[in-house]
Amino acid sequence: MNQNTNSSSLGIEIPDDMKDIVSSIDILEDFQISATIKGKDGPVFKSIVLKKINKRLLLDWEKTMAILCSQLKESGVIGNSLNRMSSLLARNHAKITDYVGALIKKSEGESEDGVSSLSSQKKQKIKVFKYYSEKEQILYESVVLGGKPCFVFYENDKTNTIDSIEEVTRTLIPFGLDDGPAKPYEFESIEEINKLINEVKQKSISDFYKKTKLIVTKYVDQKPMVINIISIDLLFSYFQDRFPTTHYLFFVGNNGVGKSVIGELFELIAYRGVMMTDPSAANIYRLLGKVQPAQCTMIMDEIENIDGNQAIMNILKTGYTTKGKVPKINTNTLDQEFFNTYSLKVFLSERLPHNYTARGVLDRTFAITCLLGSPKYNIKDVLVSQGKQGNQSIKELDEEINELRKTLFIYRLINAYEERPEIDTGLENRPMELCEGLGLFYGSEVQEEVEETFQHFLDVKYEQKITSFDHFLLLRIIEELDKSEDKCSFAVRDLWHSILRSTHYQEGNENEVYLTDFGFKLYYNQLSTKCKIFGAESKHTNTGNILIFKASSKIRHTYQQLSKKPKISCSLVKRDENKSEDSEGREGSGEGTLSFFDERNRSY
Repeated sequence: MNQNTNSSSLGIEIPDDMKDIVSSIDILEDFQISATIKGKDGPVFKSIVLKKINKRLLLDWEKTMAILCSQLKESGVIGNSLNRMSSLLARNHAKITDYVGALIKKSEGESEDGVSSLSSQKKQKIKVFKYYSEKEQILYESVVLGGKPCFVFYENDKTNTIDSIEEVTRTLIPFGLDDGPAKPYEFESIEEINKLINEVKQKSISDFYKKTKLIVTKYVDQKPMVINIISIDLLFSYFQDRFPTTHYLFFVGNNGVGKSVIGELFELIAYRGVMMTDPSAANIYRLLGKVQPAQCTMIMDEIENIDGNQAIMNILKTGYTTKGKVPKINTNTLDQEFFNTYSLKVFLSERLPHNYTARGVLDRTFAITCLLGSPKYNIKDVLVSQGKQGNQSIKELDEEINELRKTLFIYRLINAYEERPEIDTGLENRPMELCEGLGLFYGSEVQEEVEETFQHFLDVKYEQKITSFDHFLLLRIIEELDKSEDKCSFAVRDLWHSILRSTHYQEGNENEVYLTDFGFKLYYNQLSTKCKIFGAESKHTNTGNILIFKASSKIRHTYQQLSKKPKISCSLVKRDENKSEDSEGREGSGEGTLSFFDERNRSY
C-alpha cells in the first residue's frame, strides 16, 4: 500500500478557491504522485515518468504532467478547472522537480544502514539577491560585510549573518563585491547595520518619501507629479515583492531632456537597480532567475525597437504580476524550466512602442514625456569618482545618496515582511493593479499626495483611452448594431462609412485612408481584424463581408467600462467580526494589522 512518508517536504499549498477541485497533491517515495480529488473515495495515484540523459535520471516533466492531467480529466476535472490545476502545477514546477531530484539521489545513494548519502551529492549553487523563507518567515538579503559576501537577516530584534542557504538540491549564495549586476549593499561591520537599524526605527514611510523626493528634485527638473511618481516608485521598489502587481514607468523624450538622469537615479537608489541597454529576452528572465520573483529593479535604456521583439513583449506582459513566469527548455537536460518575470521595470526611450504591437505592455504602464529642464545638480558629476576626492560638495551629494540607499535597505530588512493591512483603493481591474503601491503609504502623512499622484496618472491614461481609436471604433460598432435588424451583425462596409463620417481623414489609395485624428493609416481589409478584440467574427457573403457579434449584449458593458473614469478612494478593508478566531491576525484581517504601514498607530 502506498504511504506518503514525506509529503510536507513538497509543500504545495492548495489555494482556497481550488479546494473544491483537489485537496492535496503529494509525491511518494515510490515515485508516484498522489492527488486527492473532491468526490473520490481515496487518492488518485499516477507514476512519475523518469528519463535518462547523460547517464542521469531526471524527471520527465511534460510526460508526467500529461499523464496526471489525463487522470484528472478522467476523474471529472475538466475545462477551466483543469486549466487552473495545470497552472498550479506549473507554478510549483521548481518544488516538484527539486523534490523528485532529492528522491532520485536518495534512491541511488542510500547506504546499507538506510542513511541517505544526499549530503555527499554535489548540489547546484545559485546566486541570489534575496530569499524569503516562508517556513522560517525570515528575509535573507545579500550584502558585502567587511569586504566579504554573506546573507544578513533580522530575527527577534537581532541581526545575524550566514554564508549560504542550504536546501535539499541547491545552495543559495550571495553576490560578491564585483560579480553582481547591481551595486551591492556594502557595510563595514554588523555594528554599522545595528546602528542603522536603531536610526531607521525612528523613521516612517513619510520621512523616507520626503527625503527621497528632496534628493530627486536636486537632479530632475520635471513637473511635480513626475517628481512624485519617481519618489514613490523608488520607495515601492523596496517592497515590490509584498504586492501582487506593479505598474511600469516609461520615460519618453528626445536626447538631452533628462531621461538618462532618471534611469541613473533608479540605478543608484532603487532596490538593487540594474541598468540594461537594449536587453535581450534572455538578459531579462535570467537576471530575475528561477528562485523567487522581484530580485531587483530593472532599468531598460534605448529600447526604441522593443515592440518588434515578441519574446520581450511576452515577458513584459506577464512581468507585472508576482505569478509571472516564462518557460524555457534547458538544452543540457532538455527539462522545461520556469523563470520569473515579475519586477518593477523602468523604460527609457525616444518613443513609445506602437499601441497595436505593445497594447498589453502599455496597458500596464504609466507613460511620461520628459521635458527639457535645468536641474540644480548633474548626477554624472556625483558618479565620477575623481570628482568626489577634490570637491567637498560633490562628495556630500554622493554620501547623501548612499545614506538614503542604505537606510532604505535596512528599512526593508526589518519591515518588508511584517503584516500589512488590506486596502480597498476604490479601483477595479487594471487601474487597481496599477495602483497597488497605495497600500504602502496608507495612513501616512503623505497619503493624500500619493493618492493625488496616482490619480493624475490614471486620469492621463483615461484621457488617452477615451480619445483612442479603440474607444472610437467601439462607439461606431454600437451605432451599427443599434441600426441592424438582428442587433448582432452588420456589413463591414457600413462600419467603414461610419468611421469616415465621424472623423477627419485624408484619402490615399483605394480602400485606404489616413486618419488625421489618430495619426495612422486605416485599410479597409484590416477592419475586420481590428474588430476581433471586441469579439467580432467575420463572415463572407455574396454582398460582402459582415461582422457578427455573438456577445453583442456585452458590447455596451465593455463601452461603459472603458468610459468609466477611475477614482481613487482608499479605505481599510473591514472584516466580518463574526469570523472565527483562526482568521484573526492574518494578513489583511483588519485594523489590528496596520503595523508600520499606519504611522498614526505606530510605536516602538
